[in-house]
Amino acid sequence: MRRALFAGRRKLGSIEVVANSATQKNHVYCNSREAPSTLLSTASSEASRDGIWSPKFRDLLKEQVRPLHCGHRREINSAIQEHQSSDNTQFVSETASLSRKSNSVIESSNYFHGVPAVESRRGQQSLDMDVDSTCRILARGCWGFDKEIALAGLGLGFHPSYDWKVLQNLSNVDMAYKFFKWVRTQRGGVPSVRACTTLVEMLGIARRFNEAEEVLAEVEKSRYILQPRIFIELARGYASAGLLEKSVEALKRMEGHRCALTASAYNSLIDAFVKAGYTQKALAVYRVMGQSGLRPDTYTFNVLMNAFKKAKRVDSVWKLFEEMQNQNCSPNVITYSILIDAVCKCGGVEKALKVFLDMKSRGCRPNIFTYTSMIDGLGKSGHVDKAFFLFEEMTSEGLVATRVVYNSLIHGLGRSGRADAAAKLFREMLSKGLQPDHVTFTSLVYGLGVAGRASEARRIFQEARDVGCALDVNLYNVLIDTLCKSKRLDEAWEIFGELEEDGLVPDVYTFNALMDGLCKSGRIHDAFILLGDMKRAGCTPDVTVYNTLIDGLRKSGRVEEAGQLLLEMQSLGYEPDVVTYNTLIDESCKGGRIEDALRLFEEISAKGFANTVTYNTILNGLCMAGRVDEAYKLFNGMKQETVDGVIDPDFVTYTTLLNGARQAGLSELANSLKRWRHSARV
Repeated sequence: MRRALFAGRRKLGSIEVVANSATQKNHVYCNSREAPSTLLSTASSEASRDGIWSPKFRDLLKEQVRPLHCGHRREINSAIQEHQSSDNTQFVSETASLSRKSNSVIESSNYFHGVPAVESRRGQQSLDMDVDSTCRILARGCWGFDKEIALAGLGLGFHPSYDWKVLQNLSNVDMAYKFFKWVRTQRGGVPSVRACTTLVEMLGIARRFNEAEEVLAEVEKSRYILQPRIFIELARGYASAGLLEKSVEALKRMEGHRCALTASAYNSLIDAFVKAGYTQKALAVYRVMGQSGLRPDTYTFNVLMNAFKKAKRVDSVWKLFEEMQNQNCSPNVITYSILIDAVCKCGGVEKALKVFLDMKSRGCRPNIFTYTSMIDGLGKSGHVDKAFFLFEEMTSEGLVATRVVYNSLIHGLGRSGRADAAAKLFREMLSKGLQPDHVTFTSLVYGLGVAGRASEARRIFQEARDVGCALDVNLYNVLIDTLCKSKRLDEAWEIFGELEEDGLVPDVYTFNALMDGLCKSGRIHDAFILLGDMKRAGCTPDVTVYNTLIDGLRKSGRVEEAGQLLLEMQSLGYEPDVVTYNTLIDESCKGGRIEDALRLFEEISAKGFANTVTYNTILNGLCMAGRVDEAYKLFNGMKQETVDGVIDPDFVTYTTLLNGARQAGLSELANSLKRWRHSARV
C-alpha cells in the first residue's frame, strides 16, 4: 500500500514540475498535444512494475517538459483519473488536491500561444507564505529529488527576495547550498546578490571556502554591481579559521570591483579575528590597515584594547591607548572604561584613578560601566571610602546603581571588617528592588567571617537558601572557612555534607578550609585522612594544601614529617611558594637551626619571590641568635631592593632590628634605626 502511494505521489509530482516549468519558459510549443498522455502512460507502467520512481521516467519527464502546452489541462486531469488506484482512498484524495493545485498553476501561467511571459507581481503576504512553506519543506532530512518535487508543487513566483529570505531561516549549511543551486536552475542561472552574500557568510562560518569562492565567482559573472559586504563576509569567514593572508586578500578584492576599501571594512575583519580568539592576528590586520593608508578610528582601538584586556595583557592595552593618542584619535567613554577596568583588575587602582580623573578633565562623562570598574577596583583594594565617594557622585549624576555596584561595595566593606555597614547597604539594595545573587550573599558571609561573627554568617547563608538563591561552591567555601576559623568544626562538616547533597562538587578550597581547621585544632591525623579522601574524589591537592599540612606539622612539633611532606610536594612537580618558605624559615629559626634558615632564605631570594614577611622572619632569627651585625647587613640589602620597588620594610622590620640592637648594646645603631623608622613613617 505504502509503495503504491509513494509511486502515485511521484507521478503526480511530475505533473506539478511540468506545470510549474510551463510558467517559466520563454515560449511554448503548440504541436505537442500527445505529451501528457505519453508521459503519464509511461509513468503508470514504470510505477506499476517497479513501485518506485524510476530513473527512466525522470529522464523522460525532462524531455517532455519543454513541449508541454498549458492547454493540455483536460488531458492531464483525465490521465490522472485513468491511473488512480481505486482501492486507495488516501491516494485519491491527495491526488485530487494536488491536481487542483496543478490546474491553478497552469491557469496562472503567462505563456499563451508563444507570447513572452511577464513576471507576476506578488505581494508581501504571498512572499511570506512562499518562504514559510519552503522552510517547512527544508526543515527536515537531506536535499534530494523529493525536495525538488515538493518545492515545484508550491507554484512559486520567485520573488527577488525569496531565496534570500529562505536562506536567512536555514541553519543547515548543506541544505542552504543545495537550495541555492536549485533556485539558480529555476531562475535561469542568475543568482540574487543578497542571497549570495548570506550564503557566503554561512559557508565561511562553516569553513567551506571552496564553495564560498564558487558562489562569489557566480556573482562576479552576473550583471549585478557587487556590494562590499560580500567580500567582507568572505574575509570574516577566513578570519574565523585564523587565515590571515586569505582574509586580507579577500578584503582587498573589493578594489577590483570599484568598491572602496574603508576603515569600516578592516574593523569588521579585526572584530572577526578577535571573536575567533586570534588577538595577535587582529593586531596584524590593524598594522596592515595603517600600511594601506587608512586611519584607524575609535572603534578599531576599542575592539583591540578590549581583546587584550580579556587576555589580561595590560601593557598591550596601554600601548594601544598611547598609539591612539599619538594618531590624534579621540578616545570615548568606552575606551576609557576598557582601560580603567583592565588596570583595576591587575591591581593598579591608583593608576586607574588618575585615568578616571583625566577622562573627566577632558570632558568625557563616565558611564555606569566606568563607575562600576572604579568602585569595584577601589573596594577590592581596601579604598572603601573612595569607592563610596564615587558611588555618591555616580548617583548624583543620575546613574542608577546596579547589583554589581552594590556587590562591590558590600565586598569592600566586608574585607575591611565593616560588617554592619555592609548589612545596611544590603538592606538599601533590597529597598531599591534589586535582587541579591550568590555574589551578594558570599560577600556578606565573608564580611561576617572577617568580623568573627560565625552565627550571623550562617544565618545569612540560610536566608540565601530560603529566598531561592542559586548557591555555588564559593558561598559554601566561605561559610566553611568561617566556621573552621571559629573552631566550629562540627558545623563545618555539616555544611560540607549539605554541599554534596545539593549536587555541588567540593573543590581544592573546600578541602583546604577543612584541613586548616583540623590542623589548627591539633587534629593532624584527621587532616591527612581528609587528604586521602580528597585524592580519591579526583581533586588534586595544590601548593596551598601542602602549605597548610606542613604548617600544621610544624606547629605540632613534627618537623621531620614536615620536611618529608615538602619533598613529596616537590616530587609531584609542585614548587614551594613564598608561604612554604616562610613557614620553614620560621620553624628553623625557632628551632635554633639558623644555618638551615639562611639556606632557605638564599633559595627563595634566588627565585625572586621573597617578601617583607620573609625578611622579617630571618631578621628576627638572626637577632635571636645574637647575630645583629648580619641582620643589619641583610637589612641594608633589603633597603637596596626597596629602591627598585620590590620590598618595603614595615613597622615589624624596624622594631625587630631595634630590639635586637638594644639587646646587643648597640645604642648608636638603635638610634639610627629610630630615625629611619620616623623618616619612613611606619
